Amino acid sequence: MKTRKRLALGAMTLLVCAGMLTAQERPPQPPPPPPDAPAPVMGMGGQMGRMAQGKGKMNDARQRGALLNEKSEQETLAWIEEADAELAADLAKLKTESPQRYRITIRRMNMTRRKLDRLRERDQERFALQKKIHIMEAKTRMLGTRYRKSDDDAEKERLQADLKKILTELFDLREQDRGREVQRLEKELARLRQSLEKRRKNKERIIERRLAELTGMTDDLRWD
Repeated sequence: MKTRKRLALGAMTLLVCAGMLTAQERPPQPPPPPPDAPAPVMGMGGQMGRMAQGKGKMNDARQRGALLNEKSEQETLAWIEEADAELAADLAKLKTESPQRYRITIRRMNMTRRKLDRLRERDQERFALQKKIHIMEAKTRMLGTRYRKSDDDAEKERLQADLKKILTELFDLREQDRGREVQRLEKELARLRQSLEKRRKNKERIIERRLAELTGMTDDLRWD
């Protein structure tokens, strides 16, 4: 019995000593903050920092977009003024009187300008004709709006006369453009007919050539 008690007492002593050694090896822990201490601020690498960076990028992108839109607007206005200074002046007035209608009009004209710029690379003559047509179309819409909003009979009579004059010229330009397109299609149709007739006459040669391609047969009469 005495031996068992001694063994149990020795085991308990070893456990107590081991616990004391483990506690001594642990690094000291900082004291808990007081209840009224402010919460720690997250660094730029944390979530708040990432959110701030994200907002900054969004603002930069918006500013770049605004600058791009402003640039496109100025380029479109210069493009219009080059063709019709009176229409450009009317648009300047519209920007003050009805900003929403101005934005719609300038956006439409900007899209037209971009489309016609691609046409200019292929057909300079048709580009000039199309530009004149679109400028006059925009002018008729402006005159039509002014006519509907006017309460002055004399002004409405003048606007109607101006509108009819422009529409007459615009009709001739549109028909001229249609005539050019018909001529182009006729030339293309003639070329396709010639190609079709040539292929019909050379039916067997075309079939034999395709057969050789599909079967991998070599032509002994080739130069190389």
